[in-house]
Amino acid sequence: MKQGIAWAGIFVGPTVWFLSLETNFAIAPLMCGRGGFIPAYLVCLCALALTGAAATLSWMRWRQFRTQAVSDVPMPTGTAPLFFAGAVVSGFAFLVILAQTIPNLMMGGCE
Repeated sequence: MKQGIAWAGIFVGPTVWFLSLETNFAIAPLMCGRGGFIPAYLVCLCALALTGAAATLSWMRWRQFRTQAVSDVPMPTGTAPLFFAGAVVSGFAFLVILAQTIPNLMMGGCE
């Protein structure tokens, strides 16, 4: 069960980034025609929330395993590096989505 959560932290960030990128391309004609940026803002906010949650969950689980490693409680082998990798990958995906949000904030619909 813990391995599935660890792998989810690795795959959620890039998957959400890809889906937000494709969704922004799909709604671009709507923004150009009407000038309404609310759908693009909602897509970016949802993507940032999902990747931020995945990164935070992976980071918290990694910290939990680090503190358990000091105690005498047995720790499952192989999951701590996966949680750390999930935090890093989802954190970078968060930064990429944030960087892709900046043009939506600064440009008009047809630029």
